[in-house]
Amino acid sequence: MVETAVQKTMGLARSRGVEVRAEGQARLMQALALSAVQGVLLAEWRQLEDGATVWDGAAARIRASDAFSIQHITDEMERRQLPELFAGIARRPPDFEVRLLLPYVLATAFYLRLHGKAPEAFAA
Repeated sequence: MVETAVQKTMGLARSRGVEVRAEGQARLMQALALSAVQGVLLAEWRQLEDGATVWDGAAARIRASDAFSIQHITDEMERRQLPELFAGIARRPPDFEVRLLLPYVLATAFYLRLHGKAPEAFAA
């Protein structure tokens, strides 16, 4: 899930004209992966906390509190991760906000975790 979220995020960035700097790419990918892991953990925590996540077939319902949590986490992470993000970017369009890659990758990982088979956290 983490790798898929990072690849989708990099695909979005490249499609918007972002060029990656080879010497900083590892730092960029690491920052995105860390944010994606936070998305997976948020999805897992949310499901374990309430124990009543509603699944519609192969997808869980997203709640308004999920969006708030994603925003809160990315606000906290942004200060630490911005240098890592910019280390991997050689060029970007003037209208592209690099910082928005963090909530995008986190939300993507969160969404990917809430798809597929519902977790069996309490199955023995």
